[in-house]
Amino acid sequence: AASNLKQKGFDTAVVLVEEALAAVSKDIFRLSPLLEEDRDMIFSSWEKKGRPTDIKGLIKMAKDAGVAVYACKAWVENLGITELPEGVEVIEMPEFYEMLAHARTVIGSI
Repeated sequence: AASNLKQKGFDTAVVLVEEALAAVSKDIFRLSPLLEEDRDMIFSSWEKKGRPTDIKGLIKMAKDAGVAVYACKAWVENLGITELPEGVEVIEMPEFYEMLAHARTVIGSI
């Protein structure tokens, strides 16, 4: 969503927290439980469209589109993460809150 919006001229960023950050740090990409049984069909469709089906590919796609990708420092510390994928920057809580305060739209999860 962030990449698509960035391509349309919107200023976008992704901030990884909680489960999303845990998944990124462990290089795990799962669909929501209701979609898991259709995983092969969905991923096949994405691959035909050139969309990545892995965490590092999704981060690269976002970065290539000009989207900033951040990891919340508090959650990095909570989860004991020592290494993040290339392209993911740690953001301090004050900066995170500043972004939220000025955001026109916030998408919690997709």
